Amino acid sequence: MATDIGGSIRFPAYANGVYGFKPSSGRVPYYNIKGYWPPGEEYNGVLCVAGPIAVSMRDCELIIKAIAETEPWKYDPTCIYSPWPKQKTLAADDKRPLSIGVVRGPTAEPITSILAEACKKITDAGHELVEMEIINGPEMLDLTTKIFQVDGGKFLVDLCSTTNEPLTKTVIDNGLYPCEPADLSQFFAYSHRRIELQKAWAEYWEQSAGTTASGKPVDILLMPISPFVPRVREFLSSPFINVWNLLDYPALTFTADKINLSKHKVEIPPPSNIGETNSEQYCKYDSSSNKKEISH
Repeated sequence: MATDIGGSIRFPAYANGVYGFKPSSGRVPYYNIKGYWPPGEEYNGVLCVAGPIAVSMRDCELIIKAIAETEPWKYDPTCIYSPWPKQKTLAADDKRPLSIGVVRGPTAEPITSILAEACKKITDAGHELVEMEIINGPEMLDLTTKIFQVDGGKFLVDLCSTTNEPLTKTVIDNGLYPCEPADLSQFFAYSHRRIELQKAWAEYWEQSAGTTASGKPVDILLMPISPFVPRVREFLSSPFINVWNLLDYPALTFTADKINLSKHKVEIPPPSNIGETNSEQYCKYDSSSNKKEISH
């Protein structure tokens, strides 16, 4: 089990070619789990959650099912009533192909290629693809950072000082910590905007019903975990990760295939809608400086 407030389940799973599942808040007990937040802050703003990293989807399902069957909402105030559903899979239950929303990028050429191959396998299996995007993406990344910075990083800096462990160069260079703390009115404004963005996303998801063959909203979204292979000590976040923490949506990382950087060459559009930091990293991308075989 691991915790995730900005990708700490999903990105390690991606980097190691295994499965990582971030549930929505309230599904897995979180009471009294220690993190780098001041006591109490972990229950406000962007919520950290616990979830499995495993070698198979079956193992992820087994862990979440076992937790649900203990009825944790009876003893953990952070849990909501969420018994394990006794139902078939979406495809078997509705007897229809799945409608899968796909967010394509922008991504570096090998990731673009492997996503295209995955999409072909999906359509070959009889399922439907619907082109979608991460609406309000840069704003959500910015808002997530502001919520992370509410206390100015003081608790984290003080915690690091007890062991003389410095903040990483990436954290400092990207201006995450230390920083100016927010006041209570600012935090209220951040929380209000977060709810507005959640409402916008609920509407966007429902509106996808107008683009599917079934007339129902898409069942799931498919996208990369990162727009590029990150450079060591320069990577801070991905436009495909933090937004699901802000929205409190469940998210799963899985390995689609292994790709060979020497043969996967795909033309891609210039970076857009992924945030300033990610755009800078994207423009530095050079496949020749990375390993020749990477899992995605």
